[in-house]
Amino acid sequence: MVGFPSPLRLLVPAAPAGQVAKHSALLAVSAGLVGVLSYLCTLLMAHLLPPEQFTQYAAAQMLEDALALEAAGASLLVLELVPAALATRISQALRIPTVGIGAGAGCDGQVLVLHDMLGLNEEFNPRFLRKFADLADPVKEAVRTFVDDVRARRYPGPEHSFE
Repeated sequence: MVGFPSPLRLLVPAAPAGQVAKHSALLAVSAGLVGVLSYLCTLLMAHLLPPEQFTQYAAAQMLEDALALEAAGASLLVLELVPAALATRISQALRIPTVGIGAGAGCDGQVLVLHDMLGLNEEFNPRFLRKFADLADPVKEAVRTFVDDVRARRYPGPEHSFE
């Protein structure tokens, strides 16, 4: 297999081989991110390998990065847009919890952006998103009512003010 720098190594070039500096920005909140970042960096070399070797390389690299983040002291790992089988494999390999967003049910926890899960952004509909409510129209109407009431000086009233 062709040797390429890990996406993690690209972010932390001063770290000794196989280690990640604890003070790196990636660990700023004591959490690691594997997925989108690794995927985007790895895509830079995708055209150099046959598809099956690239896929194997990317999966192995993400697992290696996850283990490196754990060894560096991460207290949890966010797996974002990682194929479900790989996310499960990474989750099982780690002692720290994993939180998935678009990474399948094999993670220890799940997260969605509140605005997305409440259906406030009507145009944002990625495959991994489940909208638990459709609040875009009620929120728009509430904002319109607020603006109208402020312009008409119906709000704030005396009951909303302090003496």
